Amino acid sequence: MAHFSENRWHISARTGGTFQREQVAHFAGIRTRVWIAGFVQFYNEEHHHSGLNFVTPNQKHNGEDVAILANRVRVYEEAKAKNPKRWIKVQMI
Repeated sequence: MAHFSENRWHISARTGGTFQREQVAHFAGIRTRVWIAGFVQFYNEEHHHSGLNFVTPNQKHNGEDVAILANRVRVYEEAKAKNPKRWIKVQMI
């Protein structure tokens, strides 16, 4: 008898579940959208891209990269002045 009720539950969950399938799809869609939103936020606001001179896309888009890169050059120049032997002298062509 227990086998019959377990089997009956399995059949009803499997075949009678148009609503259940829609519900699962809806919640899977919400989870996917939440994950994508988190990834986009990370990619645009936190990840420093090598193709953008290691600034974030938002910093580049908002024009903040100019000050960041100028400050970076200043920091490197100060470091070179403090200890020039640590820096390789390379001539640019």
